[in-house]
Amino acid sequence: MFLGLSLILGCSDDSEGDNDSANTGGNNALDGVNISGYAQKGPFLNGSSVILSELNESLTQTGSTFTSQIIDNTGAFEITGISLVSNYAALRVDGYYFNEVCGEQSSSQITLNAISVISDDRNININVLTHLEKARVEYLMTNNTLTIDEAKSQAQSEVLAIFNISESIESSENLDVSNQTVGDAVLIAVSSILQGFRSESEYSELMANIITDIRTDGELSSSSLGSQLISQAVLLNANDISSNLENRYESLGINISVPEFESHITNFINNSEYTLDNSLAIDYPEYGGQGFPNILNSQNGNDFDMWSNYYMCEFSLTANFNSDNCTKIKVVMTDITVPPSNLSESEVLQQPYISIDTAQNGWDWSFPSVGVVVFETNDTTNEMPLIIQTGYVIDYGFEDSIESGYYDSSYRVEYFFNDSDTPYSVREINFITPIDFDGDGIINLEDNCVGVSNPNQEDSDGDGVGDACEDGGNDNDCLPAPGDYTITMVDTYGDGWQSDSNNGGTNPITIEVEDADGNITSLYAGMCSNAEPFTVDSCEPSSDGGFNAVQVVTIPEGTLAANWYFAGDYWGEIEMSITGPSGNVIFSAGTGLASGLMPVCDD
Repeated sequence: MFLGLSLILGCSDDSEGDNDSANTGGNNALDGVNISGYAQKGPFLNGSSVILSELNESLTQTGSTFTSQIIDNTGAFEITGISLVSNYAALRVDGYYFNEVCGEQSSSQITLNAISVISDDRNININVLTHLEKARVEYLMTNNTLTIDEAKSQAQSEVLAIFNISESIESSENLDVSNQTVGDAVLIAVSSILQGFRSESEYSELMANIITDIRTDGELSSSSLGSQLISQAVLLNANDISSNLENRYESLGINISVPEFESHITNFINNSEYTLDNSLAIDYPEYGGQGFPNILNSQNGNDFDMWSNYYMCEFSLTANFNSDNCTKIKVVMTDITVPPSNLSESEVLQQPYISIDTAQNGWDWSFPSVGVVVFETNDTTNEMPLIIQTGYVIDYGFEDSIESGYYDSSYRVEYFFNDSDTPYSVREINFITPIDFDGDGIINLEDNCVGVSNPNQEDSDGDGVGDACEDGGNDNDCLPAPGDYTITMVDTYGDGWQSDSNNGGTNPITIEVEDADGNITSLYAGMCSNAEPFTVDSCEPSSDGGFNAVQVVTIPEGTLAANWYFAGDYWGEIEMSITGPSGNVIFSAGTGLASGLMPVCDD
């Protein structure tokens, strides 16, 4: 592209005596020189400042400087009609730029530098490679007596070696992110790795630290800096970067085809000796803010003991971004539990499930299919308590059903970054029920009453079920007071929930009432709201216009026993309390109550 615009330039010359060839590099005087080029990270934005400073043969500034500006959003600049007594010069650009990783303009300015030999009508581009090379070139020329071309060639090779790139490419100042050479592809790859998902200040600090590290020996000695590079390189999406660049130039009326650069990023990742540390981009703390173990933290291991309530307890889903620069994460949890297969005809599996606690920060969530839950966020700080329930077995082969066994649950956890179709990390985690659920010294597989401590294993009728489970241990038999039992349900999510197929149908609470003659009658209670027409009989939504509901169930005179069963709060939305005829609250539960027998009795 030919740039024919003339710019108003500012020039100051404080270099008295600069015509002394001993200080300026000999007979290299230039008059009326025109310089042009592109300043690119992605391209710098129109109006960014460009400064050319003359250097003598010792590479110190002579005092002659020439200023200009970027003249369009391709990063193009021109410096015309200048006179120099030395043909060495440093170039510097300061300004905003197009972030090729995020596909947006930077929110702060950065600085890039270059050092070059000046000649008339010379094209000199300023980019991340010229920036990384500059201090090393100056050191090699000053201390190793290399020519500038020799020094630039060596410095370029040393910089590329940091990224496991061994190809020979043209001089860095000739590279252009809008062109298609191998060198241009290398420039895009290195530029993207350095950018990562860092803020401008983080990016500038990283570049400065690398420059300092490699200045004297050309090798990156800091393992910490290497870890910073690779830990965000693994999150880059080459297709997105290509699209971002092509769309940017198209918006400027220029059609480009971005060269294949992904292989350079992949090679860097696969062959790097640097240590990958995912927490440098996203921090997964060991515990959430409420003290629950964070299941996203790989350092917590892949096996989580059910630490509080045997087969149902709370864990945390916490992810904090270390940069707010165009980052988004998706976590997909898929149930891969292998349930027990040696069940009797009367036994029924209660599947594991994850219940969402609405006291969340940042995360959005959905259940796209059975056994799959998806969490997504682009907030900086994200925390969500989860209620995890492992699987258990209910045996309906007795007068009162019992919980006859418990089994671990397993999930595949996939981490996706910024809409990528490929997870950058995959784990399989397990939630482990205690081997001795009731703590009576008898392991679950051998215990005749798994849910109630019975170290003597009494079984009076020899039916294989311990007396502790048949005689009031795991059932809920009591002589209930007759009268009205008031069930209050609160929809904590506030979306007008009512009982559906995932919450036990239209009647999530069943009360089996047994009279003196042994006859059993079932009563039902459900959840309804004002948000939509509801189908639950005798359920009255709250009068406050909210999503709460109250239902009254009457236990008749002469009742011998009343056992209450809950189908499970699958969505983790419902809080409830039950007030007995005495006027006392005899049962209460927060969100995520598991399915099973409810300890309800007002006797």
